[in-house]
Amino acid sequence: AVLLLGPGEPDDALRPAGAPEPPRYYLRDATVTEFGADGQVSLELAADRAVEDPDAGRVLLERVVLDYVAEPARRWHVTADRGALDREATTFELEGNVRLAGDGEAPGSTAVLRSQRLSFDSLAQVATTSEDVELDFGRHVLRARGLRADLKGETLRLESAVNGRFNP
Repeated sequence: AVLLLGPGEPDDALRPAGAPEPPRYYLRDATVTEFGADGQVSLELAADRAVEDPDAGRVLLERVVLDYVAEPARRWHVTADRGALDREATTFELEGNVRLAGDGEAPGSTAVLRSQRLSFDSLAQVATTSEDVELDFGRHVLRARGLRADLKGETLRLESAVNGRFNP
């Protein structure tokens, strides 16, 4: 990652009086890796660009890729156009073409979830949204509004307006 410190990007115009505090840092091609107690990678976050928003206490991300390992046999891969990471680096708010894919042990057991917004809590290991979602697994498709996915427990609850198609 390229780390640049200062009052914002070099081409930022002077900010007017009373304007929000400029970022303290921004990163390009940033990768953050978190390791579990066993020393193995448990989470890896990559973004084309990360900018600190000191007023909100978070980091804004562009073109986000998040890989999360809930169990040795289960890896979750998330992509989004943009996102935000809280100050404690435990909650990710993702938006814009969010795609969550989970690979299981059995061949062909990939499930793909699509939504415009998704929150991911890495401590609770839970993904949630109140937006429309589409879930593809094999030849089956489910659509709903809102979901809660326990990534470690491998359970999914669709909230409302559930509509599905199960092809033989």
